[in-house]
Amino acid sequence: MTKKLILVLLIIFTSLFTGCTVTRMLSEKGRSVNTALDYYSSKSYTASMLLLLDTLDQNPDYKDAYENLNEKFPKVVAMKSENIARLTNSDSKTKYEELAKEYDCLYQINKRAESLTNAAKSKIKFEVLSTIPLKEKMAENYYIAGSNYAHLNGRDNKKTAAKMFSAIVKWYPEYKDSKLQYDTLREEAMQRVMFSPIKSNVRRGVDISALIYGNVNSYVVNSKDLTEFTQIIAREQVDTLLSEQKLALEGVVDPATVAKIGKTLGANIVVDIEIPVVSYTEEEPTRSQSERTWEETTGSETYKDSQTGLTKVRETKRKRYYTEISYSKQNKVIISINYSIKDIATSQVLKTDRFNQEADDSAYWTVYRGDYPTKVRSSSEPTLASESELLTKCSDMVSKRLASSIIEYFK
Repeated sequence: MTKKLILVLLIIFTSLFTGCTVTRMLSEKGRSVNTALDYYSSKSYTASMLLLLDTLDQNPDYKDAYENLNEKFPKVVAMKSENIARLTNSDSKTKYEELAKEYDCLYQINKRAESLTNAAKSKIKFEVLSTIPLKEKMAENYYIAGSNYAHLNGRDNKKTAAKMFSAIVKWYPEYKDSKLQYDTLREEAMQRVMFSPIKSNVRRGVDISALIYGNVNSYVVNSKDLTEFTQIIAREQVDTLLSEQKLALEGVVDPATVAKIGKTLGANIVVDIEIPVVSYTEEEPTRSQSERTWEETTGSETYKDSQTGLTKVRETKRKRYYTEISYSKQNKVIISINYSIKDIATSQVLKTDRFNQEADDSAYWTVYRGDYPTKVRSSSEPTLASESELLTKCSDMVSKRLASSIIEYFK
């Protein structure tokens, strides 16, 4: 069998068995269907159905969208209905929360199906469920689940309860007093975080403590990753209170004093930061030397070619010697950071970490000595970043890393 024939057969085989997949990979709507099928495989049924419905709505004649939707939408509805029947007769502690999520899925996908354009609706072969009773059942079960969590002690339980009522407010804000319940429980679950002024005995030209304190506050406050249950006490509020009470830095870092300030400002979490070490090194240039040679053209001469007997002209050259001297140097700053996150009421340490951050500036240059070629040029010693510039750069790097670690905890 020739290679050409094998290639033709391979193309035909691929087209028959993978044509749809390949087509989907090559278009935006195809990629959307592939993503929806991936969601379905990972049991993210709500996301899967919503994406298929959106794709069909935008591309009513796209066969892959409506065929997959017609096959899988009824399966999801049947699966969720079976789960609801099972949960209704169960004694699970999370019964109402799980029921609410099942109704939530059914409500969202049927609501989206209701809103399809007429062209898209003409392609679906399944019955769309009425969303009014689904919404009522979803809200009812979220309400019961939220009320159950609300009666339990602890911030985590209040937070979970608030999330239950938040789910109602998203789709059915007028349901009973869900909005009031959410606001109340969110307030009870709120983590109010205060940054204690940084403890450091390091004294340099740049006020590193002030830089890091300001930067970390700013990065955390402006982060989009903080949840609705975390509030950062404004730096200005802390500074104002310290100024009014005329507290020195040594008093601020005392645990009893920090707790007092935090309670006054309504904080229940404090972040303590310490800078135990800041080092700066300015290296002496290192030097390496090597000997080089090159050939210089000095003129030309005639000669008789031994093979042809013809007279020819060739260049005359002589060897030249020179020295190549390479230099390198580096200025470096290292800032060490310790930090902890504590519960003000209990003094419990919730998280602690430490790390070092480096910032440096390096330079390389070369000097030539002797009979070096005219195309070779010596370079002069460049100016490196100063100590204050590196301290500022390293402080910003530390701030971002520290803020990221703190944000990750509160997410």
